[in-house]
Amino acid sequence: MGKLLPITISTLVLIILLIVPHRTTNDQSTAFIELLHKSSTNGGNMSQKNVDQKSLEDIETFFKILHGPNPIDGCQVVFTVGRDNQNRKIYTFKPGELSHIKGVLSFVSMSNHMYYEVCLQQSIPPNGKRGSAKSTASMPGLWLDIDVRGDNHKGNQYPESEEVALNFIRELPWKPTVLIHTGGGYQLLYLFIKPLVFRNEKERKKAAELSAKFQSYIRSEGEKHGWRIDNTQDLARLLRIPGSLNHKSDPPKRVVNGN
Repeated sequence: MGKLLPITISTLVLIILLIVPHRTTNDQSTAFIELLHKSSTNGGNMSQKNVDQKSLEDIETFFKILHGPNPIDGCQVVFTVGRDNQNRKIYTFKPGELSHIKGVLSFVSMSNHMYYEVCLQQSIPPNGKRGSAKSTASMPGLWLDIDVRGDNHKGNQYPESEEVALNFIRELPWKPTVLIHTGGGYQLLYLFIKPLVFRNEKERKKAAELSAKFQSYIRSEGEKHGWRIDNTQDLARLLRIPGSLNHKSDPPKRVVNGN
């Protein structure tokens, strides 16, 4: 990867060249917004059960998209935590070995929040920890986390509705590969055709700089509307897994893959 530039037209061209997704999202029409909203509010009667077959299928589909048709070596970290911020657990699997993680997660209660680490780790993190940015092995693409005003996020610093947030996403220069409705906003993935594999610390630092500059640009666009978009640029970032439940609301909301 060449020398990273300030946020200029050159940087935008660089990012456009890098962000060639496996596929683009569906058109975010009004019908699509209603489908996402309806799908994300049906988790109330599931919160006391273990992960069901439909959720496992959603999880499998998502990781197939994330890892691509030719998974690379590394360790995928999955993190679960109870609604009371207790009972924290780490699960790991190799990309391409989805049967293992499906078997493990089938015994996990849907009363837990479920997250995945965007970047693969080099190996299983020690002592039940999640892993750090310094031990990441590769980066599948770039990502965003855009919260929306509501029960989970109160205040004028957030987009006032899901439709307003989607209009903002639609106006960005690039379409995301994956659009996830979290029950409190949207998480976006812009997947590279091939993951960036870190052969040394210098390449890891370059990837971190790219993530930082990309998110800095998006945050500056949000500031034009008076919004605050969270800084989630770190390589050890956790995001919500489609098929799980977001328990920050009552009843909880299903996390939905918009693709």
